[in-house]
Amino acid sequence: MAVDAQGESDREENAAFDRISFIEESIANAGVSISQVCIPTSGSSAEEFHVLVKENRQADVKQLFPAALIGVYAYTVTDASSSGICGTGSVWDACTIKTTILFNYTQCSTQMFGSTDGEFYATKYVTSGSTSYVIIINGDSTTSTRFTCLAVSGSSVSSNPGSCEKGQVATSRTSDAASLLISLSVYESTQATPASPSYVMIIVGVVVALIVLIACVIGCIVYHKYKKKSRVQNGNEENANNPGNDPSAPNVVAGSQTPREINNSLQSIEKQVPPLNAEIH
Repeated sequence: MAVDAQGESDREENAAFDRISFIEESIANAGVSISQVCIPTSGSSAEEFHVLVKENRQADVKQLFPAALIGVYAYTVTDASSSGICGTGSVWDACTIKTTILFNYTQCSTQMFGSTDGEFYATKYVTSGSTSYVIIINGDSTTSTRFTCLAVSGSSVSSNPGSCEKGQVATSRTSDAASLLISLSVYESTQATPASPSYVMIIVGVVVALIVLIACVIGCIVYHKYKKKSRVQNGNEENANNPGNDPSAPNVVAGSQTPREINNSLQSIEKQVPPLNAEIH
């Protein structure tokens, strides 16, 4: 379980400027209410909050990171003594798992925020103006730095061990010696990325299928034309060998008339011829 608390007491110089209230024992014994104690003359700002997590339950409190931190970045680090640490080729991955930052120590061996494994979980964040403040928890089983506050605005990130520092901004280190200033940039792999075979195989498969389909269609057309031409040629050869079967030849039917029909035809012809003994005028 995670509990965040935002102090409502004044910052005390004698308590390392933490927000805490001191009450005389006699007054406390007499009974005192919260309203009597928590009356700050200067209240807390947005970044002044704390997170409590039950021991060994750090992996159970994961929350989404603010949008500015979700992605895969290369990062360049400035600490108390050096600048330009890591840089091109380094990997800050908060995209694969949007509740987790994964540092690739193979790409850059500098340990971040006291972690030997390079794995951090988001617990709680608040946003004030253009700056988001997020408390991350170290995923190592044992560590001297369990919590770190990150202030992020645009591509700039500042860190502070524990909780956020009052007045912390994303563009400069805090007063803590372990504070880091980090510049994020778009990650560019230093290794050649092979082309994905899946799309190539799909394209090749589609092209081959189209070629086979077109070949089948052309083959069918040629085959049907050949069969039709073959039937016509065979019909012409049969007609040449047997003219009686030629449908274009005129129909002549021999001997189809009966004797009576033949006799009638002859009589009609005789009637048309004049007799030889007719008088000629």
